[in-house]
Amino acid sequence: MKNVYKIKRALVVPMAIALVISLPVFLDVFRRGYETRYVVMASLLVILFYLFTVNNMIKRVVLDETGISLRGLFGTAKAPFDEIKRVDGIRFGSRQFIALTARKNLLIPNNFERFSSLVEEIESRVPKETIADGFLHLKEHIVNRKSDITMAWIVVLLLVLCNVLLFFPHGRMFSFD
Repeated sequence: MKNVYKIKRALVVPMAIALVISLPVFLDVFRRGYETRYVVMASLLVILFYLFTVNNMIKRVVLDETGISLRGLFGTAKAPFDEIKRVDGIRFGSRQFIALTARKNLLIPNNFERFSSLVEEIESRVPKETIADGFLHLKEHIVNRKSDITMAWIVVLLLVLCNVLLFFPHGRMFSFD
């Protein structure tokens, strides 16, 4: 049986909005005719912003009969169940990760929907001798992380503010030209 775990929808929505409303802000940087080095730097930042945002939006963890896959824009990393040597849990504040040690190491963050189901399914499918104490502690103390969603909405609000200041008549008085 194949199960697919996606990034939380509550996180995808503000990221998609940010992608759309960031376009006018980024286009304004290019429209102003800055020096080439600033345009190149801005271009690189824009490209990185879009790549990482799209990657986060389409990221998937897939568990099937053979193993665990982490799929994203930059490719797929697979860890077959028979190659997994250790399953551990890592916590940094409210950030939690499932760390899988195999030929290809995987680090699965807690920003996936149904993260507790993902943890339980991994526990049921991997060899019992590979499960470390950190993973068991993570399973017992799963954190429902809300700060990622809050930060994504803050980015949306900042981009809306940038658009208001850049493109509405009363915003022109704050222009830094």
